[in-house]
Amino acid sequence: YISPTFQILNIGCGNSRMSEEMYEEGYEHITNIDISFTVIKAMSEEYKEKCPNMIYKQMDVRSLQFEQGTFDCVVDKGTLDSIL
Repeated sequence: YISPTFQILNIGCGNSRMSEEMYEEGYEHITNIDISFTVIKAMSEEYKEKCPNMIYKQMDVRSLQFEQGTFDCVVDKGTLDSIL
């Protein structure tokens, strides 16, 4: 179960609409990361007004730059397949 109050990390977000759909369902505390700077830049621009609390960061999932305990939940939509 993921509570709408949770801090959520979406790893390997790509250009998926999953975070947007979660945001529309009340999950407003989502940080999205992807290794592609191009994807992060495009998604940040696309959702800056529609989902103002959503964060996009370029980052390698194998070297996370967050303090331990920052997130209550991690969502992975295909990242494992791409790094194996």
